Amino acid sequence: MTLKQDGSAVSATYGDDGGELVGTLAGNRFEGIWIENGSSRRCTTAKGGRYYWGHVRLTFTGDRFTGEFGWCEGERTGRWTGNRVRRPR
Repeated sequence: MTLKQDGSAVSATYGDDGGELVGTLAGNRFEGIWIENGSSRRCTTAKGGRYYWGHVRLTFTGDRFTGEFGWCEGERTGRWTGNRVRRPR
């Protein structure tokens, strides 16, 4: 996942299915939505022109993040974790 920040607005890309995160960062917490070209559940409404999306919340601590996500308007029941990878300069 590659994150980009402009003030409190954050966007990210991830995976091979056109995965995107769009939302805001307050302190160490990101709140927003994920959007993909395909998923196991199709939503009845579109976000960003696509019908595969859900709400996501990530909390960043040092070089790690933990979070939860859901599908469409549903509860955030999925778990998401990751580690920061530093690119060589």
